[in-house]
Amino acid sequence: MNEFQNINTLLQLCKSYLQKEDLVINEGILRNESLLTLAKQHRVTMPLAPYFSKIFEAGDAKNQKSLKEFNERIRLNMLKFTQESLQLLQLFDRQNLFCFCLKGPIGAKQIFDDYTAKDSRDIDVLIDESKIEAYIDIIQERGYAPIFDFQQLNTKQKNYFKKVNNQLAFFHKEKKIMLEIHWRLFANDNLLSLSYEELKSKSQTVSIANHSVNTFSDEHLLFYLIAHGAKHKWSKLYWLLEISVLIQKTEFNWLSVVKKAQKLHLERMLFQAFILIQELFNIAPPVNILRSRKINQLVNEVKSDIFNRNNSSYQKSIKNYWSILKYKMKLKSDISYKLNYFNFISIQDFKTLPMPEQLFGLYYICRPFLWTRRYLIKKAG
Repeated sequence: MNEFQNINTLLQLCKSYLQKEDLVINEGILRNESLLTLAKQHRVTMPLAPYFSKIFEAGDAKNQKSLKEFNERIRLNMLKFTQESLQLLQLFDRQNLFCFCLKGPIGAKQIFDDYTAKDSRDIDVLIDESKIEAYIDIIQERGYAPIFDFQQLNTKQKNYFKKVNNQLAFFHKEKKIMLEIHWRLFANDNLLSLSYEELKSKSQTVSIANHSVNTFSDEHLLFYLIAHGAKHKWSKLYWLLEISVLIQKTEFNWLSVVKKAQKLHLERMLFQAFILIQELFNIAPPVNILRSRKINQLVNEVKSDIFNRNNSSYQKSIKNYWSILKYKMKLKSDISYKLNYFNFISIQDFKTLPMPEQLFGLYYICRPFLWTRRYLIKKAG
């Protein structure tokens, strides 16, 4: 019962924040540690900080202190990420390498006008795939080490890697910073088919510490946030909160937005997000929504996870893998999107069985045996 009350309290705080209302303390609000833990999991402690302070100010010094210390760590981390992002962007700019900052403090600045409003775990940048080697050289010269050694792959392996993946991760040991470079928005390019050139042509800038930083247009940002949240089954309330703030503060041409969403086959995810925002936060959708059976299923699956504390998109099991895949299949109707989730070679195959470039085709033949060795024999052992 407490868990149900906690999620309802969290939703009440989100509603008060979005509607700019004072929080009404009533019997349904539990002032306990589990509420704060839930808020941390949903990454909303920063934007909702004034409301939590009001909840815990009546004698709950322990949770008040815990909230303050947690948010201070986020604030300092976002300051560190912001500084490092700006320095990286300057290095890229010197080599005429265009770059977007994804999510993180730059995204928080664009949406909330506060780069500390988001609790980020890494720095994400979107780069030009055709110049990936140049970006990697700069990143490694700055002291970042690759998590996966892309540079050691041969040409065919590199091309396949870039085709089925959309990012590489690097870690700076001294700065304790994880950096991810993306050359597509998503590994499944058909989830949101916006090319790098199209994103760049419509880009805008935000000013941070007297630096101009490239960001998506408001419309492209909306589409990206919706696709990202839907893909992860909206397991963080923050993702719905930031979309709510974006649509409240931005003058969108909603007729144009819906037409473009339909062109991108994004309408199920768009309507799913708007319905969730309406039902969870009591924010009226900006457009008329025709609720199809598929859209209702997508909405109900997410609500079930939220109220049952089932963040299934992060659980590791064969059963859950198929459950998540079935959910993702419902997000879009086009066949190319669905087929993109089935790859005939795993990147792990390159590690398990290194082969020269001229024998690359053998990976297709060896795939069943490599999969068996990795998942069945290894587990049995």
